[in-house]
Amino acid sequence: MKPYRRSRLLEKDETIRHYDEIHIKNGYKTNSPTIIVACDGIDVIEKNGEMMFQITLGNILNIIHYQK
Repeated sequence: MKPYRRSRLLEKDETIRHYDEIHIKNGYKTNSPTIIVACDGIDVIEKNGEMMFQITLGNILNIIHYQK
């Protein structure tokens, strides 16, 4: 796992960071479609001998800049 990803999900003492919500954005523009969902937890799992993070998503809190 890349150090950047670890730094975003782990504290310096290697404990898992707490997030209330996660923003998922489709693009880099300021008006790109974005969904905000509750973060129900982050777990460290091992798969195929590699450490991975499993992020459990909760309810959709908001949808921004999305047109049907």
